[in-house]
Amino acid sequence: MSPALNLLDWRSLRRVQAQQRLRRQLQLSLLAALFLLLLLYGGLQLLSERQGRQQAQLRKQLQQQEQQLQAHYRHAEQARRWRLQLQQIEALRRQRELPDLWLEALEQSLPPTLRWSELQQTADGLLLKGQAQDAAQLGDYLQALQQSAVFAQVQLQAQQSEAQGGLQRFVLFLQPSPLAAGL
Repeated sequence: MSPALNLLDWRSLRRVQAQQRLRRQLQLSLLAALFLLLLLYGGLQLLSERQGRQQAQLRKQLQQQEQQLQAHYRHAEQARRWRLQLQQIEALRRQRELPDLWLEALEQSLPPTLRWSELQQTADGLLLKGQAQDAAQLGDYLQALQQSAVFAQVQLQAQQSEAQGGLQRFVLFLQPSPLAAGL
């Protein structure tokens, strides 16, 4: 007869060892999954930061382009106003209502940001209505007119400043000098 072998202890030992291996494999798989999740989260964060920087750069570029367009529009508008002003002066020359000497004196010192809205001859001079971008340019224009030999007296009769844009509306009275009045 063969001695009875007790395999129960050996089987239970093998079962415990298999359970321990399975537990270690599950722990390693869990750690690997956690590591992969952390890598994925870090990658997504880097991607999100990069996209945020790119969006900020795009916003900055758009703002710069908008500012360039606004500057271009302002320059184009000033050029258009300047052309209209010169056309108005040429129309006055063709109509021969005012002496050329007077118109030349008005035109020579005219800055591009100053615009006439009305020019009319009165019994003793000229009445000039218009608008300027700022008071300094209006002052420079007045000084240039006073220094010309064509006008004996240059008076600022009215000045009104608009709150938006700093536009200066003005009315000037120009009395020609006796020499220029005879021409």
